[in-house]
Amino acid sequence: MFFLAPIAPLYGYVGIGYEHFSKSGMSSIRIPLILQINDEDFQINNNYRTLYGIGYEHKFYPTGSSGIVRGFLGFAEHLGVLSIREYYYYDEGYEYNSYFFNDTQFIGGVQFHPSKLINITLDAGIGLGLLDFDESYLSYKIGLNLGFRF
Repeated sequence: MFFLAPIAPLYGYVGIGYEHFSKSGMSSIRIPLILQINDEDFQINNNYRTLYGIGYEHKFYPTGSSGIVRGFLGFAEHLGVLSIREYYYYDEGYEYNSYFFNDTQFIGGVQFHPSKLINITLDAGIGLGLLDFDESYLSYKIGLNLGFRF
């Protein structure tokens, strides 16, 4: 199944990926990709950010492949590069800093299958992230994805 994140473009990114289900329907492996699509950097707190990332998610479906609505639990690993243009008021200048990030999360959510071709997923995750292997932070996500099976 190919999927896209329909809300991500509102924040200047495109979220796409691929998900492969096991034959039994009890698990799936998902590979998400996030890329910045706007020409301007995304601004947060007077700092401009650019983000690129890829991930690996493994989901387990306790109810199997049957049903229109099914829940899942699993884990996720996301890697990427975050570039920040930080503005310094004391000398009215800025500098670019790039960081490698690594997020590990426990994930859970619900998948809705209105037809054999369309899939809607609402998921959430929480875990620990590392920035340049020396700074840790709370990592979280909430996502809405629209999938197309083939």
